[in-house]
Amino acid sequence: MKALENLNIFSCVSHPIQLITSDILSDDDFVDSFLEDSRMLVVNSKKICERKLDEMIIPYVRAEAGIFIYADFSALFPQPATFLDEARFSEILQNVAHLVITPGSSQRDLRPGMFRICFTWVSQEVLEIAMERLSYVVSKLRKLGKFDWDDITDGYFNEVTKVSSLKYYNMLIFYCSLNIPSCYVHRI
Repeated sequence: MKALENLNIFSCVSHPIQLITSDILSDDDFVDSFLEDSRMLVVNSKKICERKLDEMIIPYVRAEAGIFIYADFSALFPQPATFLDEARFSEILQNVAHLVITPGSSQRDLRPGMFRICFTWVSQEVLEIAMERLSYVVSKLRKLGKFDWDDITDGYFNEVTKVSSLKYYNMLIFYCSLNIPSCYVHRI
C-alpha cells in the first residue's frame, strides 16, 4: 500500500488507486475488521478524554457519536468571562502546553469558554499526555484563582511541557483532522 501512494496525482484519483480501493472495499472481512477496530479506537479515545475532563471537574457535552467533545472552561476565567479570556486561554494552551483545541467563538458559540476537543486526531498515548498537560494548566489556573490573567508571569507554567515523555515533547495537537475516514465513525 505504501508504495502505491506515488501512483496518485494531485487533481484526481488515478486509475490504479481506484482499482486497489475497489479491491480493498470488496473484501467484506477486511472492511468489517477495519470498522470494528476503528470504532474501538474512537471509543477508547473518547473514554480517555472524558475520564480526564471528569478528573478536572470540567463540564462537557457527552458525545453520543462523532469525534469531538465540547467542554466548558469558563469557570477558570476571570468573571465575567469574555471572549478575550477565551482567546488568552487558547493562547496559553498553544504557547505553553503546545495544545490546540478549537475555541467556541470560532464556531459561533455565544458563550465564552467553550472549546471543542478532537479526541481522534492523535494516538491514545499522545492523547493521554495531552490531557495531562491540559490538566496541569487547569490546575495552575485554579490555584491562581479568578484574578486578572495579566498577573501571570512567563515562568508560571514552567513545568507543563515536562508532563510528557521525550518522544512527544514537541507539539501535541487536537485539531479538526482525523486519523480514520469520517465515513467510518459510527455511533459510540
